[in-house]
Parts: sequence; structure tokens; C-alpha cells
Amino acid sequence: MDAAHLVLADVDLSECPFTGAVHLDQVRLEGACPFDKVPPAHWRRWPPRFTQRRTLAEEHHWRASRTTAAQGWNAAVPGAGHIGPAQLAPV
Repeated sequence: MDAAHLVLADVDLSECPFTGAVHLDQVRLEGACPFDKVPPAHWRRWPPRFTQRRTLAEEHHWRASRTTAAQGWNAAVPGAGHIGPAQLAPV
């Protein structure tokens, strides 16, 4: 998808995939356009495992698919295909 000059207003982006889109640098977000968050930190370890930040849906899917995945990452819909760091780097 070519996202050049796309304007998104008040859209929940927490489950929106961005892989394959081009010109994401030209997307304008207006109003409340929340992304997903990382799961709560695991305080049994020091330092905590996760920093508080916003994430793309693809990161959630990739981390949930790992054998060492912490609880709280959202798994991809079955049949959605594999997205890894190489596919996320351009995004």
C-alpha cells in the first residue's frame, strides 16, 4: 500500500499491520491514534525486561511467536504469515 499523504484521525492502530506499506513517513496522525503497549514489566528480574513504549502489531506477533516469549504479547491471527525483524526494519 502506498501511504503517501494518508491522514488518519482517531483510529486505533494497536492491531494495524504496517508491513508492506511504503511512504509511511508521509502519514499524518491526528487526534487519538493509539498504538499497542508492551506487556507489564516483570519485576522478578532486575532491571525490568521491558521499557514502557508503544509498539507495532507486528512486533507483538513476532515476540509472541518466540519460544521464550513473555506473557502479554498478542499472537497473530493463524495464517497471517511470518513477520520478523528483517521485515520490520523498513517499517
